[in-house]
Amino acid sequence: MSEENGSAALDVLHVTEACGGGVRRHLRLLIPALQARGVRCGLFAFGSRDEADFADDLSALAALGCDVSFRHHEGKGLGEYWGSWRALRTLIAARRPRVLHLHAGVAGVLGRCGCRPYPDLRIVYSPHAFAFHPSLPRLRNCAVRGAERLLACNVDAYVFVGRSEIADANLLGLPPERFQLVENGLPDDYCATLLEPAVARYKLEIAPGTIAVGVPCRLVRQKGLGIFLSAFAQVAEKHPAVQVLFCGDGPERDNLQRQAVSLGLSGRVRFLGTVPDLARKLTAFDLAMLPSFYEGLSYVLLECLGAAVPLLVSDILANIPRPEFRECLETFRVGDVGDLALRLDYGLEHLELMRGKAQIGAELIRSEFMLSSQVDKLALLYKRLARKCHGNGAAASIAENEAK
Repeated sequence: MSEENGSAALDVLHVTEACGGGVRRHLRLLIPALQARGVRCGLFAFGSRDEADFADDLSALAALGCDVSFRHHEGKGLGEYWGSWRALRTLIAARRPRVLHLHAGVAGVLGRCGCRPYPDLRIVYSPHAFAFHPSLPRLRNCAVRGAERLLACNVDAYVFVGRSEIADANLLGLPPERFQLVENGLPDDYCATLLEPAVARYKLEIAPGTIAVGVPCRLVRQKGLGIFLSAFAQVAEKHPAVQVLFCGDGPERDNLQRQAVSLGLSGRVRFLGTVPDLARKLTAFDLAMLPSFYEGLSYVLLECLGAAVPLLVSDILANIPRPEFRECLETFRVGDVGDLALRLDYGLEHLELMRGKAQIGAELIRSEFMLSSQVDKLALLYKRLARKCHGNGAAASIAENEAK
């Protein structure tokens, strides 16, 4: 694809404000794989949510020949986003990408506002979970729904990482002929990179005899972590060997630490912050928790299953992207403290049964959720979009790809 461009042009410019968590993992996996396929990529990241070592990602991508830039926000005022919008437009004018791929809600708004800088620019949008949910403020939900509907006219293709996003897109009334499902996948050698459980437990300083319950995610409201702490408080006395490890950071950390103290759990819960190479260390956990209110298709879900780590998750569609996932993990009613406590107690009492389910999950991930397949689909979509610069060509190409 890149050989058709001028020497300074990009095939795809990725744009994101979500410089942490799953979106960061998504880009860290995808961009090098796309570069290796001959798709010349750039990355424009902006905002104030970058994790402490995000600069390492930028350096690694630059070393691969990826055109990277980052604009840090000192605050959250509209002036900062106006400055980032102008910086993005300048970058687009200089590098003339054929495809602009917007990742997550804020970048989705920023990249779709205003007319296209030039008519043959194709715009792809991946929401990575639409940011509306009953657990969120009503005014915010209304604003998100309104913005998504208003800006739909400026999208050539929606790339959804999981089936739950398609369900939400249908609720929003977005144009289904532009939908493309490209499920997240793991590197083909993922299992070979995993640490032995004893090594992983040593690195995370888990004492012998401890039953380690991992909570590997960003500490944000979306993840339902307060619900989990309340549920754990109900069963903690019955399971004295259990220790909970929060592996991630975010704006809810202080609130969660205060909640743990108020529930008498301060000696049973550890907050590790961002854990380098966490994906390799998931084998340290006897059980992993994902109590989210909403998601796209979480990499941690795939990684835990790929590592054969037992999982207890909320019963949202994103955590059960296919019916066969019900054979691989345990679920609880989303947001229900009592049901979560009941299922957590069951999981801790039946860890061997949970491990058996996790083994089924590992086989499913290896056969159905590999990065190579994900990259193949995405590279093909970019190529077809770039060649369809007039009329309804973008929609036609997507329909043709879906039919195949």
